[in-house]
Amino acid sequence: VRAMNQTQLAFDIAWDVWISMATAAYGLGMLGRSRSLFERLAGGYGILAGVAGLAINLAVFPVPPTNAGLPDPGMFFFVWFGIVGLSMTWLGFRGSETILTRLHQDEP
Repeated sequence: VRAMNQTQLAFDIAWDVWISMATAAYGLGMLGRSRSLFERLAGGYGILAGVAGLAINLAVFPVPPTNAGLPDPGMFFFVWFGIVGLSMTWLGFRGSETILTRLHQDEP
């Protein structure tokens, strides 16, 4: 049982580190290619969430943040990925309407 708990803890730490770095990198990419205030704010929040999540996880390593009395960074990632996912869905629907409109305009 102890080996299984240690394996689960290792996966948890690896996931937290990778998701923190990925969120910060994606936020940096959004910030660098932003055309709107929303994209800049979302990119900045992603960088902040990623760096804070990584700092929290590394500060209490190898103990999970919640066991050390700190907030779980997962909720900040959840909010950020939710915002980005909804905005991507909205842009996808808006883009598909534009594509369909152009297709109908090109018909003879």
